[in-house]
Amino acid sequence: MKIALYDLYVYLIFFSLFKAYFIPNAVRQAIKIVTLVLVFAFLIQRLKKREVYNRSLLFSGVIIISGFYNYILGNYTVKALMDSFLYAFTFYDLYSFFLYSNTHNFIGRMSKNLYRANLIYCILTVISVLVVGVENNSNNAAYMFGNKFTSSYLFISLIALYGLAHNMNLKRNRRIICALIAFGCFFTIYVGCATATVALIVAVILFVIGKKLHVNSIQGSVVAVSALIGTAIVPFVINAVLKINIVKYIIFDVFQRSITVYGRFEIYNNYLESLLKDHFWLGYGYSNGVMMNITGVFGNVQNGLLEQMMNFGFIGVMAILFTVFYALKKKKELSYMVILLYAMIVAAIFEVTINWFFWISIFSIQWLEKQEEI
Repeated sequence: MKIALYDLYVYLIFFSLFKAYFIPNAVRQAIKIVTLVLVFAFLIQRLKKREVYNRSLLFSGVIIISGFYNYILGNYTVKALMDSFLYAFTFYDLYSFFLYSNTHNFIGRMSKNLYRANLIYCILTVISVLVVGVENNSNNAAYMFGNKFTSSYLFISLIALYGLAHNMNLKRNRRIICALIAFGCFFTIYVGCATATVALIVAVILFVIGKKLHVNSIQGSVVAVSALIGTAIVPFVINAVLKINIVKYIIFDVFQRSITVYGRFEIYNNYLESLLKDHFWLGYGYSNGVMMNITGVFGNVQNGLLEQMMNFGFIGVMAILFTVFYALKKKKELSYMVILLYAMIVAAIFEVTINWFFWISIFSIQWLEKQEEI
């Protein structure tokens, strides 16, 4: 009975993380809150005291402190403050549930349940894409579980979770994951999500490297943290490059790129530096809407780590980097969840991909993976 309840909670957690836009927002939020409370009660009864006070409290605490800070400054509504509490609570529950799965030998069970939940989401996403089409699919509620970006990342996550949940020494499973990669590439191209396509290409390269060369250094904590920091440096490099007249001419006049490229250029050149300096330590709080208010077009800064800097400041970024470093510090081999992590890191250069897909990869690496090569 305990295992059946455990399985149910895995599915409910997955549902809570990824919005189902066909369900009214109030109902969806109510289900999420009830789920988080039930999971919290489940964990409190089963975790040891030292496990209850775990490392997730570092980042969760920063989220809450940032929310209070901005509320006191008058930059935050009561609703935004409550949203920050809910985000912090979700982060704590997710991390702690992974920890519980590890310490109570439910590793295989959780891996398979996560894969099945993700598979259901992908099947429903394909159906919704066939029904809705690919026009105007950048809006949040374009498909059942989000826009083209979220829908595409679901397929990248599916590939990694399949590798996590199955014995990849079997040829049959290797063929299946190759088929999933091929379909994922087709899907991301079809819906027009270039960022996800690039991320998948990176995943394929890592897949081949790990299979042929048995590379094991890419999983090191220093490499992962350095790569993540590097994604935040790229926009400033782009900003400098785009100031060169010949480059501007080629991009904006020859290729006539405007909204996507020029919008990012505008963010990096005109707003980003001053905004980050103004709220350097604690940011503007979770779900702050600063960029949308300023640009009227972009809801974020179009970069994973810099968006976290906007939300939670330098202290929040340090908490994220610590969490990543600690999760990977004992890893020795390249794995499917690490491939997902690096795919999301690459995508973070131009999109906000330090999201629940990112955190599932981090917590899976820390708590669910066995020390096996691809």
